[in-house]
Amino acid sequence: MRPERNHLEIRFPRVAGYRVELPEEHLTAEFNDDSVLELTPDLVGPSITRNQGIIGEGVELNLAHLKDMRRSTLLFYLTKRLLYTKWRDPGEEPKLHLFGQLKRIAKQWLDSCLDCKGGTYAAQLMYKNWRIWPANV
Repeated sequence: MRPERNHLEIRFPRVAGYRVELPEEHLTAEFNDDSVLELTPDLVGPSITRNQGIIGEGVELNLAHLKDMRRSTLLFYLTKRLLYTKWRDPGEEPKLHLFGQLKRIAKQWLDSCLDCKGGTYAAQLMYKNWRIWPANV
């Protein structure tokens, strides 16, 4: 440095690390008989479609690929949906610090309250165009 510019030197404080204080909200949930969701073909609608042109071989489209979706992937998307739609104040950013707690609650609900019947899959919860999700969500 040049002596005439020494007074312009910018000094940064020595910081060993940063600490973030998160709100101490603690979420809990108690599930009862009203919390149970039975996924049935009547609820989710048709899940097999046969496409066939005038000429050529037809193709059957189904949801069998959803059977292979990992439970943790479904849990992540379900928790994200809860966080962005149900645990967010209007006009505010999502409360990302609640993700872990909501994930624990969503896992508890998936394990104890979701009942898939008639060839339905838990991964079908990711489709939001059913009667189980309100229209504004």
